[in-house]
Amino acid sequence: MNKVTIIMPTFNRAAFMHIALNSIKSQNHNNWELIVVDDGSTDETESLINSVVADWTQTVHYIRQNNQGPAVARNTGIKSAKGEYVAFYDSDDIWLPHHLSNCLRVMAEHPNVSWVYGACQRRLYNSEEVVLASTFYSEGKPNPLFSLDCEHFGDLYIINDDGATECQITYGLDSGLQNSVMRVGIFDKMMLPEFRIGEDRLFIAMALKKGFKFAFIDDIHVYYIVHSGNISDTNISEDNLSKRISIMKQLIESYEQTPKYIPNLTKSEIKALKFRLADDVFWKLGYSLQWQNGLREDAINSYKKGLKLAPFRFTFWKSFFKAFTVYGISKVFSNKVA
Repeated sequence: MNKVTIIMPTFNRAAFMHIALNSIKSQNHNNWELIVVDDGSTDETESLINSVVADWTQTVHYIRQNNQGPAVARNTGIKSAKGEYVAFYDSDDIWLPHHLSNCLRVMAEHPNVSWVYGACQRRLYNSEEVVLASTFYSEGKPNPLFSLDCEHFGDLYIINDDGATECQITYGLDSGLQNSVMRVGIFDKMMLPEFRIGEDRLFIAMALKKGFKFAFIDDIHVYYIVHSGNISDTNISEDNLSKRISIMKQLIESYEQTPKYIPNLTKSEIKALKFRLADDVFWKLGYSLQWQNGLREDAINSYKKGLKLAPFRFTFWKSFFKAFTVYGISKVFSNKVA
């Protein structure tokens, strides 16, 4: 059996560690090593891990570093990897037992495939309520990745489409690092961009442009646990407004860095990037997070930035003039009251 290096970055996730380690231990494929990269935890993560893995037959390496974010932690783990394959485990998620074995079977049967991933199911931490049955579907309809040219074998789809990078930029391929298994050779060509947010989305586009072949399995492989400590843009808790705004700004910054990491983008990919940035700046940041929460001036500034990226979007101008009018009237009224 082929050896897999499982890399688990973690930061103050002791509360999730028993479930995480049991999930790894319960994998149907058991030829693996685990590298835990503790990104500066101040809780009992280290002692808990040592206690749980004391009688394991698999190798477990524990590396501690100062807090630098998950991308740096993953790169630290990659440098120590001994396996033929790499899988990243997010310490607050749950792998289903077939995750490694199903992905490895695909790469054994299709040697040209370098990256395989399954779907995630999003669940609330406390109640285990399912908030999204499959990340491959929205409102019961297949996401855009299914529209790509693919070889299709049952629930397996091997992507053979030159438009995959553009799809990743515009919509996403619904792949993350936590639901994927990769050949270690990918990391001979590139490492993860060391952003705190958005590095995974950029890394996928980088791998596609390098010519690595992707495949996805239309089956749930991972439970993505939604909780207040999530640092992704999937956490929509109203109590975390400032955090959500910060996350979205960092995600936008990572997209702005894309041409630096992928200098050979095509014209259509550059256009897609500008449209993605415009939508995120105007709608997700400006409208949903700022305007809807009363941050009028911040929203107006985001609207202006979105318009610079996409000056011919009628819906942008319509919303901008409406907002600017409301904002102007409110300013006049507040001045009179003062």
